[in-house]
Amino acid sequence: MWNPIKITKSLKDIVNFYTVDYEHQNENEKLGVPVTTLYREMQFPFGIMMMNKVTQTTLGQDVVWGRKHNDKEYVENKVLPILMDKKYLASLPEGTVGKEYYKICANFGIETLYNQRFKDEEVKSRLDVVRTNLSRHTVVSHDILHTLFKYNTHALGEALIQEVTGHLLDYKPSKIIGFFILLAVARTTKDKEVWKVYKECKEVLQKCKKEIGYRSPLDFLESDLEEVRQKFNIGEVPLYEKFEKKYHNYFYPDSCRSIEKYVHAINEKKESRLEEI
Repeated sequence: MWNPIKITKSLKDIVNFYTVDYEHQNENEKLGVPVTTLYREMQFPFGIMMMNKVTQTTLGQDVVWGRKHNDKEYVENKVLPILMDKKYLASLPEGTVGKEYYKICANFGIETLYNQRFKDEEVKSRLDVVRTNLSRHTVVSHDILHTLFKYNTHALGEALIQEVTGHLLDYKPSKIIGFFILLAVARTTKDKEVWKVYKECKEVLQKCKKEIGYRSPLDFLESDLEEVRQKFNIGEVPLYEKFEKKYHNYFYPDSCRSIEKYVHAINEKKESRLEEI
């Protein structure tokens, strides 16, 4: 049974994370806590719905049941060390998935996010096992998806990657999280183009191969980025690139706060020009 109070608070915390000054957030405002709470509260019925769809393929079964590339020991002893090896990632040729991934993650690591989101003590039922295994896979794959779909780690990019994750893994809570982050961006920018970008993302997802959502990050690191995108039919996102370029210099990482400053600055310039006239 859903707890509406916990769900409402978690969604509010997620929106606040993307609309307050990122540099001054305290420990209680960490994003992992409300996301994990939301996943836990909404695992019924969405966890069951996701499990029924994802387990129709062998790769999906491996993700759900924590096997092979999503086995806990394999992820922690093999996958994470490679994803955190910045010297190795930086040495990869330009244009590879791993090199582009390094550019995204150069200033932060995946270990903190993994430790924050993944907690063995939360495993109490079969659905908890599924949620925990899904969380493990989504955490290690998250920034690889940023790389493959060319969405950066600003607020809008994060919203769209939640939509990507929700679509690829048939997991509604990820889509809900993404939508609420989009609301934060739309409210802050007051720019209706956000919804065109959202529609563009959905159209790209309808054409891409869902298998990409079940694969291990290690499958792609040394591969050419454009070849991987072509193999899985991941389309271009010109509307997103246009929007991101428009606001790029006015975002803090993962925040909308500096957009507010940007919009305010634009209004001040308009008023100044009117005074000159």
